[in-house]
Amino acid sequence: MSDRSVSRRSVLQLASSAAVASLLPSEMLFASAISSNGVSLIPGDARIGALKDLDGYFPFTPSTSVEAWNVRKAFLLRQLKVACGLWPMPERPPIQATVHGRVERDDYTVDRVYFESSPGLLVTGSLYLPKNPSGKLPTILCPHGHWANGRFHDHGDSIKNEIASDGEKFEIGGRHPLQARCVQLARMGCMVFLYDMLGYA
Repeated sequence: MSDRSVSRRSVLQLASSAAVASLLPSEMLFASAISSNGVSLIPGDARIGALKDLDGYFPFTPSTSVEAWNVRKAFLLRQLKVACGLWPMPERPPIQATVHGRVERDDYTVDRVYFESSPGLLVTGSLYLPKNPSGKLPTILCPHGHWANGRFHDHGDSIKNEIASDGEKFEIGGRHPLQARCVQLARMGCMVFLYDMLGYA
């Protein structure tokens, strides 16, 4: 911590400058940030420019070649990683899944699974497999969406109305549509991981 004290006057000047700056358009605010030889004193960062909204015109021009697309792809990928907080990419721990609590059915199995996807963050879910898998299997990651109780969503007695109106045929599958989807895919020969999204486990 610095030994230099800040005067009340300096604090008031800073606060009033910030208040005025928040009212000025960014073009006016940064107009004084040009040196005498015309070079900007502020780095080229779109975040300090005018705000973008959907009222502007943002044309899309498709890439004219594979090479041009690869350049654009690298640019977009970097933007996406920065926006998601994944640039630079955090270090990933080795995946060490714990598989337990197998449930056996006639033509499929369900295992409970958890693993650490990043330091301190556990992913939990159910792994559905055909009963006697052989060779490589098509694999499906199955998010549960925003249902109440996540992957264990139960439509409850409202399914009876669906059955009465021919919107659904089977009560068990209709009450538990997320699990029924995974069961059907496993019966068709797929490996399906129905995982808990953040905030649901």
